[in-house]
Amino acid sequence: MIEAINSGLNFKGDGSNKDKNVTVVKFVAPPPPRPDRAKCDEYIKNKSELKRKTGIAYSIAAGAVAISTATILGYRRIANNYVKLIKEFPAKTFLGNLKQLGDAASIDAMTKLGNKQNLNVNVIRDYKRAMKHGKNFNIGMLDMDNFKSINEIEGHPTGDFFLTRIAEDAKKVADRHNAKSYRYGGEEFVITSIGKTKEEMQSIMNEISSAIKNDDKLQNLMPTFMKDLDNQLNPVEKHLSSFQKNIFEKLKGNVTPKEDCILRKEIKNFLKYYEEDPIDGKAIKEIMNAMDDKNFVLKPDSIIGSTPLQVHLDRLIAPSKETRNDLLKWKNHAQRYNAFTISGGYATLTPANARKSVFDTSKKLVDVADVSLKSAKLNGKNTMVEATEDIIKQIN
Repeated sequence: MIEAINSGLNFKGDGSNKDKNVTVVKFVAPPPPRPDRAKCDEYIKNKSELKRKTGIAYSIAAGAVAISTATILGYRRIANNYVKLIKEFPAKTFLGNLKQLGDAASIDAMTKLGNKQNLNVNVIRDYKRAMKHGKNFNIGMLDMDNFKSINEIEGHPTGDFFLTRIAEDAKKVADRHNAKSYRYGGEEFVITSIGKTKEEMQSIMNEISSAIKNDDKLQNLMPTFMKDLDNQLNPVEKHLSSFQKNIFEKLKGNVTPKEDCILRKEIKNFLKYYEEDPIDGKAIKEIMNAMDDKNFVLKPDSIIGSTPLQVHLDRLIAPSKETRNDLLKWKNHAQRYNAFTISGGYATLTPANARKSVFDTSKKLVDVADVSLKSAKLNGKNTMVEATEDIIKQIN
């Protein structure tokens, strides 16, 4: 827009002193158009919608990347890294409580070692990593000798104490050698490592065995254990001796009417020891009735129900004989070593083994150590046995 303005200014030019009128031209910008309110609202709305859709697209893309990454790395690795992360947070917070849930799923509550599930996750991963880098993979299994006797003689709380001490001793040794320790179940523990030679793995297993034998908190319980063992063994021995002398030997011979009456009473007194037996309750009642029947001939081969009397009695006495044999076995072992002992089996799997055998599951790897442990038990307790090539082939 052009605006002309007349202004009376004194201007001298060409030597003239006359006043001249000068026209001043001023350029003025046009005023801005008034905004269309409806179009503005529509523009803002479209921009917000575009932003929202873009955010959703980014979220979907990020989620897809996360899912793809988790698939590639494997949920186990993600879970392990997350557990490491939340260890930094205290309990009683959300992440602290989440950590406790993670521990409950992967850590044995009693011994604080990795549990069986933890072992199954890590053992196959560590094996594959070792083979990938051309290193040995070592695995061993430990078992407390005669642990059943400790539970039965001293009770389960004492048995639990033994398990926690064994776990502590095994973990200290394993940590010192950069190995891992797990509780597999019951009194069985597993040790794994990468890159150890056969001799080094044997040394680790023997070191754990020595640590347990020299654990004063365990070994100081030996005198109490032996005393309590005898307290259980003596009544069983007395019961078996009474059966042998007063029933079995007399039943084999010819008895007088007077001896027959005494023998019947002895058998009835013997049966009272088993009166509450849920398995043989019916047979016990039948034998009791036969002892009250004067027409029943008291002979080993006399039939009660459909079974000879001698067979009935042998079945009833068998658990007591088994208990006595176990107690004597435990006592002899304790007296021989004068210590609580542990046995184990172990294997060193080389890259050459991987080419010959297929260890594609954690179960196969654990089975190698388990079979070696059974060999140790057969060879005699308080021993460490290495898996042979035959055992390794047998698993596959």
